[in-house]
Amino acid sequence: MKIEIAGKDYNLRTDNEKVLKLAAELVNSEILSLENSFPGESQNTHAVLAALNIAENFIISKSQIELDKEFLKNELSRMTEQIQIQMDKKT
Repeated sequence: MKIEIAGKDYNLRTDNEKVLKLAAELVNSEILSLENSFPGESQNTHAVLAALNIAENFIISKSQIELDKEFLKNELSRMTEQIQIQMDKKT
């Protein structure tokens, strides 16, 4: 599959073209944004900063998912307890 990032073409193999295309669009968008914000920096610097920004967002998202899982686990536990209390009252 051919993708373009920061004006350079790459031929890559993938099992999921849709995901690769989305990833390439994300990387390209991040690099272009950094090029506009920091026009004097090198392409390597833009690439490294883009990678760091994407990694940081990934880590934040992953942490939020873990917090959400823990919240849902606690809520389900609380609801299960309330259901059990109501069932015990009926017997």
